[in-house]
Amino acid sequence: MNRVLLVDDEPNVVQGLTRMMRCVRDEYETRYALSGAEALRIMAEWPADVVVSDMRMPGMNGVELLNQVAAEYPEAVRLILSGHTDREVIMQSAVVAHQFLSKPCDAQTLVNTLRRAASVRSLLQEPAIRNAVGRTMQLPCLSTTYDNLMVVLGTPGCSANDVAGVVSKDVVLTAKVMQLVNSGFFGAARRVDSIVDAITCLGIEVVRALVATIEAFDGFKATFDDAKIRGVFHHSLRVAELARNIANFEGLSVADQEDALLAGMLHDIGKLVLARAYPDKYTEALDSDGELWPDQALERYTIGASQAEVGAYLLGLWGFQIHVVEAVAFHDRPDACRAPVFSLTTIIHAANVLADVPADQPFQGSLRLDYEYLRCVGKLENVSSWAGLDKEPRRAA
Repeated sequence: MNRVLLVDDEPNVVQGLTRMMRCVRDEYETRYALSGAEALRIMAEWPADVVVSDMRMPGMNGVELLNQVAAEYPEAVRLILSGHTDREVIMQSAVVAHQFLSKPCDAQTLVNTLRRAASVRSLLQEPAIRNAVGRTMQLPCLSTTYDNLMVVLGTPGCSANDVAGVVSKDVVLTAKVMQLVNSGFFGAARRVDSIVDAITCLGIEVVRALVATIEAFDGFKATFDDAKIRGVFHHSLRVAELARNIANFEGLSVADQEDALLAGMLHDIGKLVLARAYPDKYTEALDSDGELWPDQALERYTIGASQAEVGAYLLGLWGFQIHVVEAVAFHDRPDACRAPVFSLTTIIHAANVLADVPADQPFQGSLRLDYEYLRCVGKLENVSSWAGLDKEPRRAA
């Protein structure tokens, strides 16, 4: 049974949340605290799986509480509950919270959020995965992102499309923008899956502030230089573009093509999580060629979890749709996913391999492709055609 700790300085709010949880008391054991200090005392005796905290409380606010929870109980899922939508609240929360809920919060929204978190935990059970994500307070943007964004924003008549052109080239910023726009703070009438639509919904100033906040909290580059981060980002861009092309080639809808682009962009975000959470151990996991990103077997041996699993777990906590989470989790081993059918997982698995084929060479096969899986899903004969969809000149990583 999952443990949920509800934290709010208003007793009526806590009582209301506790009543909401009665309908799922067979799934969740619930306790409450009226302050951050009380919450920490409870956690010391009764470590909760999920902490739901109000943002603005006297003494210790929600961000300060969740920062301590992250440091002392990294496996706990951290949720912010707030009735405030000002930029300061959003930016502070974006650094520490996995998801956001807005006041007033109805019972179904709270329960659905908790169940999504539980489904991610069941998908990826390894404690090492939860611990790695829990340790990661902030991921790095490229050092050029903020400068490039300032140039675009300083151009008269800049549009959401112009801003999206900068944001979509940055793995971390793409993830955070999509996390925020689909959170309870903005009350979108529908789920937003396009980066352009997301920026239109959030507003350019919120995106500007988000980038500045990530820059301010970024301690990653003290350990790894920007060139290595850039290599991950450029590979992710190639995979994203090819994944969208494959989805289009297969006649999928525009929405499915947007999902392919998003999953391709985020499929390696776990590499940044592991390197940020375990800089010393991940350095030890360098392969014989000195590459920063080792294979999954070496990752599991050194750290106890693969980057694909870690990235998927983080995206699940951030509220991404389950088919995107699964595509990230299984892009290196698609045979481990729940059903052998053509899906987003198939597309990301193929795009991840084919994006590394030199543009001036024909595809001649790869040991990294799971041919038996591709045969089972009926797409083995399409691989050569897919490889031909990505023949643009490559940028150096």
